[in-house]
Amino acid sequence: MLPIIRYESLLIMSSKNLYINGCSFTYGYKLPKEQTWPELLSKKLNLNLINESKNGQSFQSITFNSINTLSELNPENTIVIVGLTWETRYMIQFGNETLDVSPSCLNSEQSHEVKNVFAKYYKYLVENDKNLSENQHKNLITNLISLQSFLKQNKFKYRIVNFLDQSKEMDLPIYNKLDKSKIINFRGDWRDLYIDDTSHPTKEGCVNISEVIYDSFNR
Repeated sequence: MLPIIRYESLLIMSSKNLYINGCSFTYGYKLPKEQTWPELLSKKLNLNLINESKNGQSFQSITFNSINTLSELNPENTIVIVGLTWETRYMIQFGNETLDVSPSCLNSEQSHEVKNVFAKYYKYLVENDKNLSENQHKNLITNLISLQSFLKQNKFKYRIVNFLDQSKEMDLPIYNKLDKSKIINFRGDWRDLYIDDTSHPTKEGCVNISEVIYDSFNR
């Protein structure tokens, strides 16, 4: 009689890489590397971790970098986890870099001149574009749909994790194009339990995130 093999064992045997991308909620703000949830999750799944997350990253950058990196990886050997980030961040492509500008850049001098130039444009939008908030939200959702379409088309096993505290459910047709079954929400009461005074996940929060994502693949 053949032995019974649990689903999570099959998952580990069929996958070698865990690709993760996101902002500081994913990278692990002020936490030791070994306490961040990408590290914990890679150990749970026994997978090689490829972590491209970084502090202050926009979702446009996350989408751009994820698609380009994943285009070089085998979907049969790669699990993908991508964290959503705030819609108020923008990507700038300059040379071989992807730079990011957030509202905090508007009133402070940046180390990169291109970011300073873009910050002036951003400040103009803030002061004059009455539709800025909705435009930013549409941009986030459009990038998310593009990323999900790429992942689905290339048959990647994936999850999107949502840490955003706001819940903008605008009456937009574009929402119907999202695959919400692949989105895990860490909001509401979860934030009360696991967000520290820096507005980032605590050590215990990272443990919880890794467990929830792990369990989502084994339902």
